[in-house]
Amino acid sequence: MKDAMTLMGGCSLCVLSTVDSNGASESALVGFSVFNDQDLTIGTDRNSRKFKNILVNSRVSVVIGWEDKSVQYEGVARELVGQELEDRQKEHFIKNPGSAKYKDEPGEVYVSISPTWIRFTDGTVDPWRVEERQFS
Repeated sequence: MKDAMTLMGGCSLCVLSTVDSNGASESALVGFSVFNDQDLTIGTDRNSRKFKNILVNSRVSVVIGWEDKSVQYEGVARELVGQELEDRQKEHFIKNPGSAKYKDEPGEVYVSISPTWIRFTDGTVDPWRVEERQFS
């Protein structure tokens, strides 16, 4: 999974997909950062559809990478609070300095996503190289 972690570390945007209480999906382009080589951090507004959906159903999926290489990422999301929030914000702002301006907005919230499954696909080779990892 080294290639997946390298790709994740080199990207700053991903597509985050959530599901609401009626089962309707919602996807959004969001800035993200990687923590401990596998957990993702995103910032959003507390009133956004994505955050409201996470409160209803914490299982999410993410796609990172757009061209010949990509990471499909399924995981469980939760709101960051306390010292963990402060630590993750520091790292998040290093990767996404433009997001720091939202830090003190009244509705700003930060979410951690821990993986349950990751798939890395390299479409630059024939046949495509695919690696998967299940997390417990």
